[in-house]
Parts: sequence; C-alpha cells; structure tokens
Amino acid sequence: MNAYTPQAGDLVRDHDGEIWFVFACEAYPDNLYGINAHYDPGLAGQPIHALETNWGPLRLEHRPT
Repeated sequence: MNAYTPQAGDLVRDHDGEIWFVFACEAYPDNLYGINAHYDPGLAGQPIHALETNWGPLRLEHRPT
C-alpha cells in the first residue's frame, strides 16, 4: 500500500525515477496535477490519479517546509 499522500508543492519520483512537480488547480485547489518535461512536454499537467495509475507508485522526493 502506498503511504504517500500528494500535496501541492511536492517533488515526487515515479517508477522510472523521473521527477514530477505536484501543483493544485487555482479554481479547484483540491484537484492536484503533476508536470514533467519528459512525459508532459506541453506542461499542461496530468491529474495526480493518472500519474499514480500510469507511472506509480509515486515516492516523495522533496516537500517544501
């Protein structure tokens, strides 16, 4: 079971070791997305549940204090 709970501002690693930045949607702050220049070249963001499904499990790399 994955104990990681995503939060806006996190840097996470996927199963390939790629870094993703987690951010919140301004209009709906509970909606989290991730961006990564390699998998998301348009930098539009992918819903966090899609990241977990397609590239998970996600591991927390850094959380700002």
